[in-house]
Amino acid sequence: MIGIVKEALEKNSTENGFILDGFPRTIEQAKALSEIFEELDFKNIKILHLTANNEELLRRLLNRGRVDDTEEIVKNRLTLYSETTKPVIDYYTGFGIVQEIDAVGEVEAINKLILLNLKNHN
Repeated sequence: MIGIVKEALEKNSTENGFILDGFPRTIEQAKALSEIFEELDFKNIKILHLTANNEELLRRLLNRGRVDDTEEIVKNRLTLYSETTKPVIDYYTGFGIVQEIDAVGEVEAINKLILLNLKNHN
């Protein structure tokens, strides 16, 4: 996966920025991505971490209507997130580049917060 991301970042225009959604998901991927950023001389990195409590996440995921979204499976996914992906946020927090965004509420309001954070990023 890291090779695909590196190739995309090398090939595509990133002068106006770029978004990686759902990647990296592990510490190993985060460290490899940091090396790519350094190698490609990317500066001014910002991580937007959209947060919601587990009850809200459970409600949203169960309401998607997917057959495989049982309560047990969704709870397991949330546990997996805590074990593997949350440490990635902790890793990037150490660099001072994480901006937390409360993702509970109306989609339009959350979207405005995201855009404001991106716009204010120098």
